[in-house]
Amino acid sequence: MRRLFASVICTTTLVGCHHGNATPVLTIAGVGQRHDGAISTAQFVVTQSAAARRPVTVEYATADGTALADRDYRPASGALEFRADDNTPQTVSITLLDGARREHPVTFSVTLSHPMNAVIVTPTAFSTITAVPRSERTHAR
Repeated sequence: MRRLFASVICTTTLVGCHHGNATPVLTIAGVGQRHDGAISTAQFVVTQSAAARRPVTVEYATADGTALADRDYRPASGALEFRADDNTPQTVSITLLDGARREHPVTFSVTLSHPMNAVIVTPTAFSTITAVPRSERTHAR
């Protein structure tokens, strides 16, 4: 069994401003990788700056970098909802695939779009997938 490692890098790009009102600000950040048996996932957390009086929704989608969908990771898209008066962070989990011939790190991203009742200030986070060298692998017995 090969273990994959993903390091997650976040970049910030200002895409919207709010002018002194209580509009929540949304950000996405990578928080690392999780292993559940043979399944590895890259974890991304979406947070809002403060609880809103109305529900907040935002869409997300993966995008290829040097990593390719269906070869290195399972593509995903969807919508997240923050309930009114609740700013509990939302997690997006992306399944990583075992790239049998991967020799170099590869990257992909998750991007937020189409916010409702909020603005996005950190729209994209990146994940780097690295295969563990053969000499460092552990084998299930």
